[in-house]
This record gives sequence, structure tokens and C-alpha cells, in this order.
Amino acid sequence: MSVFQPKEDFKSLFKPNLFSSIDGLRALASLSIIYVHICQLFVLFIPMYPAKEWFNYFYSNSFLFSMIFVNSLEIFFVISGFLLTYSILTNKNNNENNFFVFILKRLLRYYPGLILMFLYMYLFGDLELSYLKNFKSTVSNYLVHLLFIVNYVGFDSSWFYSLRNNWSNCVDFHVYIMLTFILRLLWIKYKLTLKQIMKILICLLVLSVIICYYSFDSSIEIMKIGTRSHPFYQTNYKQSKALFDFYNLTFPINKSEFIDHYKLSNLVKFYAPTHVRYGSFISGSILATKLLINKEENFINENRIKKYFYWILSLFLFIIISLRPNMNQSDPPIILICSIRQLISIAIAYILYTTLVDKKSIYYNKYLNTILSSKVFIPISKLSYLVYLIHLRLITDLINNEPLRRTKKYHIDIASPICFPFILIISQIIAVCWYCLVEQPFIRLTNRLLIISKKNK
Repeated sequence: MSVFQPKEDFKSLFKPNLFSSIDGLRALASLSIIYVHICQLFVLFIPMYPAKEWFNYFYSNSFLFSMIFVNSLEIFFVISGFLLTYSILTNKNNNENNFFVFILKRLLRYYPGLILMFLYMYLFGDLELSYLKNFKSTVSNYLVHLLFIVNYVGFDSSWFYSLRNNWSNCVDFHVYIMLTFILRLLWIKYKLTLKQIMKILICLLVLSVIICYYSFDSSIEIMKIGTRSHPFYQTNYKQSKALFDFYNLTFPINKSEFIDHYKLSNLVKFYAPTHVRYGSFISGSILATKLLINKEENFINENRIKKYFYWILSLFLFIIISLRPNMNQSDPPIILICSIRQLISIAIAYILYTTLVDKKSIYYNKYLNTILSSKVFIPISKLSYLVYLIHLRLITDLINNEPLRRTKKYHIDIASPICFPFILIISQIIAVCWYCLVEQPFIRLTNRLLIISKKNK
């Protein structure tokens, strides 16, 4: 059978996966991240704090939406941890699957998306390539992405603007290796029970909070950066100016107004490295283990009081992160800063649990499951990886050039919704073509080569 099956691959975009509610949640996360990045690009053209325009932005809906949706990445991490754990704990052929082949197959799945971005950069350029002066620097930037280590080398030293989002794929791959090794060790070699594995996973989750606590630098001033800082703070002066030069725009900020390199590097160290981000994957892993334990115990010891207690806690947490902060308020306790991602991931895992658990369980939420299982979300979910990689560059190109350049004249609350459908449709079209013509054939080909290699041995 040919590796090229575009017709069948296109049809597969509309076929639900084993867990249909996951498609809905992943699609919503994808849409919210696109919207956040559209808002962030328009913020680049707003004068920095304490300008009047900055206060107008601070009290806008776009600021509030960005503050909420910025946590959408945790949804992807929870889902990734869940699917990996569920696959390992339910696959009867785990003993036959070589660990390194298992990891290699995962690694190869990232490359079609990277090839798409490298092609885009070749055709339309990249601002990093415009100011890198030597071949060695250019090669090193490609390597940190191909080897999935960009989240440890730093955004301000080795990166491509077009691949800024790839740091999260690096986290995903690192955790995939770590979690696969741990679960196979516990489940296959030592043959621990699901409850024993659950206890170890809970310990790993607690450990993630401890690691965050010792990785956090209190000089960062989270509230001040969150309410007064510009998206430029995510990069250094040289890179930010290169972005404007690339599109022939006037750079509005002096070098003296930039956040110092020490604070920038410490902020990135608390945001991107795997050791401070793996907690959300563990929450997904705990979710998968809990579902399998429930199947074994036939849902005994379920309690309605617990059910409503968990819902109230989850809703309370989402309300807290949805409140508009005060510019002058002090930072929350460090332990809260270091555990907020884990708490959000637990809430996401619980909400997902209510849609995945058996219908006879008191935790099952029929209405939420119906919404998240909508067929509309299926193709958006399946294309989320490709869209995640390409949408940021599309946003930058389309808004800084025609046809969306004029939207910069409007208020951010008007401009962002106008641009959103354009960015979404174009990114989906590109992703569909690449999915059918490159990604799926590539995966099919590499899987066949691995099977042939295994048989030859």
C-alpha cells in the first residue's frame, strides 16, 4: 500500500479518536492560544507602561482574555501525559516494544511540523536569519530545534522567531522519555499495582512543586511583570528591534527601557525548562491511572459530596485566575506561584475526568461530554500541532503586511476578533495540506521502515 493516501488522510480528519472529549478540549486550547498570540502582537504597538495607552490596554477585554488563555498550554500537557500513560498501562504488547524504538517513533512525529516551518522560513525568511552574521550561529540555531533542547539554551541566545513555540514541544519530548521510562519500569519490570503507581505519580507531582520553589527567583516580581511588562520582555533588545526591522517598522522603544538580561534569563528559566513544567503531564498521568483504577473497582466508594467539592474547587481556581489584578498589588506567596500550574492542571484533569469516566459513575457529566465531543472540534484537534507551530509566524506576517495591516489602527478589542478568523482559516488550510501530503505519509513511511528494521533483526 502506498504511503501517500491523501483522500483517506483527509477523511481521517473527521473521525473521532478513542476519547472524543479530548478532541474538544484540545481544539479549545488551540483556538485560545491563537487568540492570545494575536492579542500579544497588537500589544507590541502599544506604548509601554506608564503610558495612557497601556492603561487602556490593561482594562481591556484582550488583557483579561490573555491572562486566562495563557494557561491553555497546560491543557496540551495534561492530555499528552494522559494519552501516554493510558497507552502504556493498557497495551498488552509493551514487553515486545523496544523502549528506544518507542521513543524514536515519538521523535519522528515532530519532524514534519519542523520541516514545514523550515520551508516557510526558506521561502519567506526569518528575522533571526537576517541578523545572524556567521554560519556557525545559524547551524547551532537549527540544531537546538532538531535536537529538542531549545528550552534549555535560552530564547535570547539560540532561537528562530518562526519557531518560538517549539520550546513546548521540547518539554513534551523530554517528559515523554522520562514518563515512558518510569511507567515501563514500574508497570512492566516491577509489576506494581495501579494504586502503587498512583502513589508514586502523586509524589512526582509534589516534587514538581518543590523543584519550582527552588527554581524561582523572588527578584522576578511576578505581578509587576504580569501587569506592566511588554511582550518585548520575552526577548532581548537586539531580537525585538530585528522584528521591527524585518517588517520595515519603526521600533518604538529605547534600549534603556528594556528589562535587564538577568531578570529576563531568570524569567525564562522559570517558564520553559522541563524540570519546572513537567507537573501538568503528571496530572494527566494521574488521571489515566485513576480511570483504570475505577474500572478495576467498579466505581466503589464514590461520594457525591466529593464530587461537588471538586467542582467548587475547580471553579474557584478558574475564577481566581480570571480576576483582573491590581498593578500595585504585591506578589502572592511564592508557594502559590510555584504551584499554580500544577493546581490548574489538576482542575483540567478533573474536568476531563468527568467526561471520560464511565456513564454509571456519579462523576460523569453528560452535558460537558456532549459539548466537548462535538464533531466540529475533531479536525481542529487533529491539526493542532501543525497550527500551533505555524500560527505565530502567520499572525506576524499577515498583521504586519497586507491584508490585515490596517487593523493596527483599531482598538485591540476590535482588531483581535477581526484577525482571528483570518488567521484560523489560513492556518487550518495550510495544516490540512501538510497533514495529508507530508505529515501522515512521513509517519507511515517511518513506521514501515522501523517494522522492516525490526524484522531484519
